[in-house]
Amino acid sequence: MGEQESERLRALLRTRAQGVSASPDAVDDVRRRARRQDAVRRGGTAIVALAVLAVALPVGAAQLPMGDEGAVVLDDEPSAAGQVEGQAPPDEPREDDGDGANAEADEDGTGDTEPAEDGDGAGAHDAPASDAGDTDTPLAEWEPETCTDEAAGLEIRYPGDWETAELVDGTPCRLFDPEPIDVGEQATDDVDAAVVVDVLADDLDTFLERRGTEGAEVEHAEFEGREAVRIADEVADGGLLPQGTETLTWAVALDGDTTVVLSASDHPDRATFEAAREIVDGMAASVRPQRDAEEEAGCSAEDVERVAPAERDALPEPAAQTRTAILEASRACDVERLAELASAERFVATEGLHDPDPASTWRALEREGAEPLALLADLLAGPPAQVRQDGEIRYEWPLAFSYGSWDDIPAEEREAAQAHFDDEEIAHFRERRGTYLGTRVTITAEGEWIAFAPGEEAPGEEAPGEEAP
Repeated sequence: MGEQESERLRALLRTRAQGVSASPDAVDDVRRRARRQDAVRRGGTAIVALAVLAVALPVGAAQLPMGDEGAVVLDDEPSAAGQVEGQAPPDEPREDDGDGANAEADEDGTGDTEPAEDGDGAGAHDAPASDAGDTDTPLAEWEPETCTDEAAGLEIRYPGDWETAELVDGTPCRLFDPEPIDVGEQATDDVDAAVVVDVLADDLDTFLERRGTEGAEVEHAEFEGREAVRIADEVADGGLLPQGTETLTWAVALDGDTTVVLSASDHPDRATFEAAREIVDGMAASVRPQRDAEEEAGCSAEDVERVAPAERDALPEPAAQTRTAILEASRACDVERLAELASAERFVATEGLHDPDPASTWRALEREGAEPLALLADLLAGPPAQVRQDGEIRYEWPLAFSYGSWDDIPAEEREAAQAHFDDEEIAHFRERRGTYLGTRVTITAEGEWIAFAPGEEAPGEEAPGEEAP
C-alpha cells in the first residue's frame, strides 16, 4: 500500500480517536477478539498488574514516577495536584454502586448515568470511572516496553507482552494489541487493534471542542505537568460504530500545539475492551516528550576529562575552537548543539554516510546504551593525527587511525583504542585493513567538523610541517 492508502489509514485513526471506528467483517472480527480474549486470560500477572494501575489511576494519575527498573510506581499519598478533578480525596470514601460505575445510576439498575446540566448545555460531567484500588502496588510486573516516535517527539509505554506495529508508511507507536498486528495485509478499514494512538497537530482545547463531550463522563488529570482528559462515552447513533458501543478516549497534551489521543472501544468484544480500558489508562499516564526521557537518562559523556590547554593550543585556532565546542556539547549531552557544529554539507555520520539529521542518530544510540557521546568526547580528549587529504589539512582522532599497521601504533595509543573495542573487533580491524578501523573524528584546519564515523577510508598523506601531538 502506498501513500494514498497510508493517508486513508491516518484518517481512520483520527476517526477512531473521536469515538467512532470502521466496522470490519463481523465474523473475522469476532474470531480475532476471541483469540485476544484467550490471550488476555492467559496473560498472567503482567495484564493483571496493569489492571491495578487503571483502578488506581484516577486517584494518583499525576503521581506516576518511574522506578529503578523503569516501571511506573504509584505514590502512597497522592497530592491534591495529582488528584483527578471530580474524584474524592483518597482518605474520603466515595459511594459506589458495587460494580465500579458512577453512583448516579438510573432507576432501572443498568448503570447508565444521567448527564449533569452545565453552563453551556453540553451535558458533560466529571465522574470517576473506577474505584481507588491499591495505590501502594508497584507496577514492576508490567515489565513495560517503550515505543518511540522520533518524528513526533513522543515516547509511550505499553505492556511488555503486548505487540505494536508500524503503519504502512513506517510511522511507529500507533497500534497496540495483545496479539501481533498485521497492517500490511489488511484493508485499511479492517485495521484492528485494542488500543489506537494518534498524534494531532491541535492543542488540547481545540481537540476537545472538535470532538465534543456531550453526554460523556469527563475527567481531568495532570501527568508530570501535562494536562490530560479522560472521556468515557457511548455511541448514540450513526457513525461507523454500532449504536451503544462503549468508547474510552484519553487526550494528553504533549506540548502546546500537539495532543496525543489514545482510544479503545468494546466493539464487538466486551472482555477485550475491559483489559484494553485498564491498559490505556496506564499508557496515557506514560505519554511524554522524547526530550524528557533523554534528560532523565543522563549523559554518557559527563565523566570524560577536559582536554589540557597545551594540547588544544597545538591545533590551529579554528580547529581548536571546534574541538572545544564539541567536547562541551558532548559532556552536556546537547545533541542539538552538536548537530549545529557538524558540517551541513559533508558531515559523515556513524554509518559512514552523510547524515542530514545526526542529532536523531546520536539520540537513538544514547537511548540504546551505545554511548556515542562518551566515545566522541573520549576520542577528542586524546592527540590527533595531522593528514592531508583532498587538498586540505585535516586533524583526525584517534592518533591510531593514521598508522598503516597495528604493530606500528605506539603502545599507549593501542591501549586507548582497546578501551573502546573488544578483542574480536580488534582482530577484525587487523584482518580488514591491518590497523585501526574504529570510529574516527575529523576536523579540518579551518575548523569544519566533517566526520564522526567508522574509519573505513584509508588515511591521507601526512601533511608537511609541524607534526600534530
